[in-house]
Formats: sequence, C-alpha cells, structure tokens
Amino acid sequence: CHTGLPHRVATQGCHTMSAAYIPKALLYTSLSILPPSLIFYLYSSSSRNSHISSLQETALPDSVLTISQMYVDAASPGDVIMFKRRCHTCVTPLAALACYAQSKITDKSTYDHFGIVVPGSTPYSNPKILEATSQGILSRDLSDRLRFSRSSSIVLLPLNVPGERRDGRRNEEMSKSTVMQIDKVRSDFEDALSKSAERQVKTSQYISYGNMHSTLTLFGGLVRNYVPLSEKMKETIYKGPLNPSCMVVLEMLSKSGALSRQTKEGVLKREDC
Repeated sequence: CHTGLPHRVATQGCHTMSAAYIPKALLYTSLSILPPSLIFYLYSSSSRNSHISSLQETALPDSVLTISQMYVDAASPGDVIMFKRRCHTCVTPLAALACYAQSKITDKSTYDHFGIVVPGSTPYSNPKILEATSQGILSRDLSDRLRFSRSSSIVLLPLNVPGERRDGRRNEEMSKSTVMQIDKVRSDFEDALSKSAERQVKTSQYISYGNMHSTLTLFGGLVRNYVPLSEKMKETIYKGPLNPSCMVVLEMLSKSGALSRQTKEGVLKREDC
C-alpha cells in the first residue's frame, strides 16, 4: 500500500481499509445473488406444484397402463434406475447448478442422478426407490416417484441373481432344487437390501445429509467433468464423492452382496461412478 506515509502508518491504514471493504463486498455480492435466486425458487416451486396438481387431478381409467406403471411392474429389488434430469426444474438454484455440473453440458447423453429399487413395506406393496436427495437419503414409493418425475429420460437397469429369469417363465430344463436355490438367493439378497436401506436412511437423518447433498453433488460434478487432471490428482484435491447418488447405489449393492469388486481397503472406488 503506497501512500507516501511512514510504513507502519500506511500498513495500519491498508489493514483498516481491507477490513472495512470485505464485509461490504460480501454484502453487495449477497444482495446481487438474492433476487435472481428468489425468483428461480418461486418459479420452480410454482411449476413443480402445478405439475403435481395436474397429475393428481387427472384420473385415468383402470384399463390405461402408464409408462410409470410399466416400470413398476417390470422392476425388482436391486434394479438401478438412472435419471437424466431437466436441471431448470430443480427446487433450488444450488440444486440446479449441481445438476448442470453432473450432467456435463457438452454431453447430452449423460445421466446425472441414480436410485436403486428396494423392497416395499410388505410383500404385497409396491417396491420403493432409495436415492440421495437434497432432503436426505429417502426411500419412497417407486410408482409415485416415477409418475411425478420431470426427467427427460429414465432408464431401468435390471439386476438378475445367477440363473434367474425375469420374463415370468421358468426354464423347463431347471430342476426343482435349482429353482428353489435361485429363489433362496433372491430372498436373501432382498433381505440384505432392506436392512441396508434402513441403515442408509437412519444414517442420513443422523448426520443431516440433506444439508450437504447439493454442495457435494456440485463439487463432485465440477471435479469429474471440468477439472483437466488425472484421477489421482483429482482425488488429492477433492476427497468427496464424484456423484453422491451413484455412490449410495454402489454402496447398497456392495453391502447386499451384489458387488464383489472392491479396493484393497474394502470400499468401492469413487471413479466407479
């Protein structure tokens, strides 16, 4: 700070100016961001509520089979569901930025959000979907989740236990003991999946995961898609998950025994997402 004054006096003056300038700069920045953020939030909330209301008011005949119901009928616990979201429909500006960071604007085919199908509350209820969101790690009815979704594309990736057929038929060449063994593997897998889902939800509530989800998703997307460094260097500068929703799915599959490929430390590599 060159003022022509003695060094000690000039330095004190510079520190005083800096201390007074920083709060004002932060205040002006906050005031400039607040109005567009508020407008985005109000528009997004209004659009979302209108979308939900229109679907709730639309009564379809029982003979009409919707796309979401077809997904529910075809889904089994352990299946992975990928979403390509419309980022401008996210609830908050931070969530929208995180969505854009994950979707990689230059690649329109990228799926940016993931969930896993888990068993319903009873053997006769609809399956649920477990996913990491800005409200926490939630387990919700799969039918409602797909029906109210505004994603541009949704893909279901089926998971079969060894020897299992998903077309509703049994292989005529299979013995009764083989069929019973397949059913036992499927039953054990679904039990493990249910217990793991309960732990994920409870842990999320305990650590208030919802408060950090959008921030983790934003930084993970920026590091994965826009930082031109090697994976080793990326891991050095950012220790968090590259895609939190994907990591939750991989952890669920790993804990329930569906994934065997692990690192030496016994945890999945984050670049698997």
